Amino acid sequence: MRYILTALMVLAFATAAASANSLGFFGAYWDPDELDHAYGVGGKLQLEVAPSVYIEARATYFPKTKDKEDDSLKLDIIPVEAAGILKFPVDQLTPYAGGGIGYYIFRIAEEPAGVSAEVENKVGLFAVAGLELSIGDAASLFGEAKYTWLDDVKLKASAGGVSDESKGKLSGFGANAGLLLKW
Repeated sequence: MRYILTALMVLAFATAAASANSLGFFGAYWDPDELDHAYGVGGKLQLEVAPSVYIEARATYFPKTKDKEDDSLKLDIIPVEAAGILKFPVDQLTPYAGGGIGYYIFRIAEEPAGVSAEVENKVGLFAVAGLELSIGDAASLFGEAKYTWLDDVKLKASAGGVSDESKGKLSGFGANAGLLLKW
């Protein structure tokens, strides 16, 4: 059963990629409120649904992001997001703006000695604005600014039989820059 599900997921991704108008790869930066600066990599698929109107699926990986208060706690963060994007093409430059919803997956990469920690995955919102610079018919470079709203993220920690739960705010500005392949 696991192999069938894996094959179906690969087929679904391949179908989505084949129907997309562009595929992008980017370096990412994010400055969440209660975590250190996060650096990562990501990818996105875009599909034009009407002239200058796109839907986009994107995922990013931020490894070992440190907690501002305790740098022995490090998180791997994986935002999986969907957006609506409006593009305004002007010759080789294409400004764009949009927003969407994301599911933010948190995994403990490292935790303090003697402490067991868990962070709840969370749904959040984001807005993005950027600029594409065409470098031919099949590719463009892009840079974008992004703001993510991600409040009430729960952290559960236990040590020596004592448990504690707290909520944090991980909203913050970010930026992405990369290459977009078009067909």
